[in-house]
Amino acid sequence: MTPRLNSFRSYLFIPSGNERFISKALSASEREAPDAIILDLEDSIPVNEKDTARSKLSSSIESIGKKIAVAVRVNASDTPFFDKDIIAAAREDIFAIFLPKTTGIRDIELAQSLMNYSLKKKGRKKGSIKLVPMVENAAGASSLKEICSYNADIAAVGFGAGDYALDMGLPWTKEGYEYQIARMLIPLEARAAERTAIDGVFMDLNDKESFRRDCMLSRRLGYSGRMVVHPDQVTIANEVYQPSKEEIEWAQRVVVAYEEAGKRGQGAVKVDGYLVDVLHYKLAKRILSETGKQNRQT
Repeated sequence: MTPRLNSFRSYLFIPSGNERFISKALSASEREAPDAIILDLEDSIPVNEKDTARSKLSSSIESIGKKIAVAVRVNASDTPFFDKDIIAAAREDIFAIFLPKTTGIRDIELAQSLMNYSLKKKGRKKGSIKLVPMVENAAGASSLKEICSYNADIAAVGFGAGDYALDMGLPWTKEGYEYQIARMLIPLEARAAERTAIDGVFMDLNDKESFRRDCMLSRRLGYSGRMVVHPDQVTIANEVYQPSKEEIEWAQRVVVAYEEAGKRGQGAVKVDGYLVDVLHYKLAKRILSETGKQNRQT
């Protein structure tokens, strides 16, 4: 069954064929293990190694098995690797294909056509794999509504801040002023289309505190999880993209107080000095439903 992408907190990129990195991810503790692995055919693979990485894709997927959910990031549609990447990646034991530098629905149509062709040729079921367009340029950001709402094969939309900043002619910074507009729009359009929003890579691997703060901001913007490129970032993403102990305890107090107030015929009640009504009750119920969300699948 296809996992619910909004249940994933961390997506760890691993170059296709790198068995040492795969083994490390599989042997990590529950706290340090990613919720999903994205086998990469794009940025982490030099041009002269693209064919080799693609040829190792099947063995990498099979070595992971069902231990961790697996996706594949292919090369962009304007590269000579795109068609072969999609055909190789289209198999039922992955949950999604990530489409980098998506500029509009034409890129999605190309990927969908190749994916369905490959699945049919392999005797596999159409619709068993989802697509995750990645917004990494101005053209993609300008086409967000169409990208998010294209069709049921779109499960989520990802953001790539580094490439977006590059496309805008600006350097990537930890503060992120240069990409905040696009970053804020993605969860909005994704939510409107009932899709999941996945935030992009934070490129300063040494500054863990800034990464934690950025994840906290990301979650407040509406992202449900994050793509990471280093195992050290997984633990932080796993902690931040789920309800904290304090949030859970607040939610429990709100549910108890509101339901007790309802028995008395009251539509609002004071909790921790704040007025609580049905809005807060719904939020509290949602927080409690997300507790332990890394274990939830459809």
